[in-house]
Amino acid sequence: MEVSVEGQDRSYFVRLPYEKQPAPEKKYPLIIQLHGGGGNAEYAESISQMTGIANERGYIVAYPDGSGPRISRALKTWNAGQCCGKSMRDNVDDVAFLTGFIDHLIANYPVDPNRIYLCGFSNGGMMTYRAARTLAPRLAAIAVVSGAMFGEETIPESPLPVMIIHGTADDTVPFEGGESEMDVVQNNMKGEFASVQFAATFWARNNGCGLTYRSVSLPEGPTFQKWTFPCPARSPVTVLALVDEGHAWPGGTSGRRNGPKPTTKLSASRVILDFFDQNRN
Repeated sequence: MEVSVEGQDRSYFVRLPYEKQPAPEKKYPLIIQLHGGGGNAEYAESISQMTGIANERGYIVAYPDGSGPRISRALKTWNAGQCCGKSMRDNVDDVAFLTGFIDHLIANYPVDPNRIYLCGFSNGGMMTYRAARTLAPRLAAIAVVSGAMFGEETIPESPLPVMIIHGTADDTVPFEGGESEMDVVQNNMKGEFASVQFAATFWARNNGCGLTYRSVSLPEGPTFQKWTFPCPARSPVTVLALVDEGHAWPGGTSGRRNGPKPTTKLSASRVILDFFDQNRN
């Protein structure tokens, strides 16, 4: 399907919940899933394996394309400010696109406007952070897998539940921040990535949380750590730090040929949906 927002024509597709006889006036929570750099909407669905899990739980999932060369269905990116690729160089206003895209989805699908969630992988995670700073009042929560901030962002001062999932051995978007070890990434961005701890502390400060987190091992594995900040009840900030895991969507499929294999010990999509289930406007 196609949508035009602010002069931008984009492709997208929507997956509806599995219900044989939905009530005529029923509204459903919505997840907008953003693909990584160099991918597209189909790529986002494939690597995350989000659709089946979300639809079974009664969620609508929308997969939009970023922008890129018209000659290819792939090679799409999001302008997250300092990354990535053509969308960054052309200064594409992806925040305006996502704002209008939400309006389009509410107008055309049975979306519950109090339960709109945004999540993304890699460059899509970076875009999730950037868009959330503007869209926080409209979002019920966000989740970022293997994404990053850049260290110069201003606090939006609108509380927003945040989940971050990141492998400590990520060589594409380093857990500790700095330059990517991948030339294709470093050549398609400006500056350096901020660390996972920066992003977590940024949102903890925004949400009025204490800035000292507690770390415990996850039942899926002793090297998987869950950080929780002391936050107001409706504004949690949670990090899953996956020791020795790389740039991949846990429980999904690899994002590139010969790329790191995702762990099968944990499903990021299930964990994210558990988080979304607990948070609504």
